[in-house]
Amino acid sequence: MSPEVSVVIPTYNRANLIGRAIISVLNQTYNDFELIVVDDGSKDNTKEIVDNFKDRRILYLRHITNRGGGAARNTGIKASKGKFVAFLDSDDEWMPEKLRKQMDLFQKLPSNYGAVYSFINLANRHGTFSSKSHAYREFVYEEMLKCCFLHTSTVIFRKNCLEEVKGFDETFLRCHDWDLYLRLAKHYKFDLVPEALATYYLHGNQLSTELSAKIRAYEKLLGKHKKEFDTCPKSLCRFLKYIGILYIISGQSQQARNYFIMSMKTNPYHGQVYVHLLLSYFHKFHKFIIQQFLPSSNGVTLY
Repeated sequence: MSPEVSVVIPTYNRANLIGRAIISVLNQTYNDFELIVVDDGSKDNTKEIVDNFKDRRILYLRHITNRGGGAARNTGIKASKGKFVAFLDSDDEWMPEKLRKQMDLFQKLPSNYGAVYSFINLANRHGTFSSKSHAYREFVYEEMLKCCFLHTSTVIFRKNCLEEVKGFDETFLRCHDWDLYLRLAKHYKFDLVPEALATYYLHGNQLSTELSAKIRAYEKLLGKHKKEFDTCPKSLCRFLKYIGILYIISGQSQQARNYFIMSMKTNPYHGQVYVHLLLSYFHKFHKFIIQQFLPSSNGVTLY
């Protein structure tokens, strides 16, 4: 008999962390699940760590080469047997009642609901926690244009809805989750369990990690969804502003100014853009201000 929920953990070279993620799944109070670990070409002892659990619910799959997070998640979707699919990043963990509380809600919802998510706790290197909360329900497409307000480790999807939108776009090395949410939110409603049911661990300054790859991903996302962004000028304005901010952090002031100017033209009433444009002529000070005050809990917040 097939499980109701397929849990997919994509991982790459995180043998030191994946055990914690797996334990948090095995400790769920909801038991009707399978766990699919997709090793995206790791060079460490990830397989050994997974094999040590010796749990019949765990399926280990491995890519010969590293193909990226979108490809790893798609491999998990294709191998899944459940009607629902939940993802957990290998450096995150779930609260014990995560699946039960979300499935209790999902079972009451009609078929036009494609996803149920939760709030998330953030843990920094000092071990302190804070809850990240965005309580958007039903048709969330316009809010999703503004920012990627949820984390993949908090979401349960209907598998048929993921298949309908053809899963993750594997050409995205970053932002494949945001791209998926945008495509899904066009056709399906979202709902929320308003509790922090997962923990996202911050590793240093994630906003500056692999910065050039993030910039390319945001530019690619903008190109793919430009028509949709054009229908929401305020969202487009903030998106262009944020790409400009990333260019400031990367030390490319002229490229940043180009985006700030485009942002101003999109929405002349967004005062922050004028401030960023002025500060861009004082690069070191501007970068310092951004790194001190920009919300960067998941690297995609546009406020």
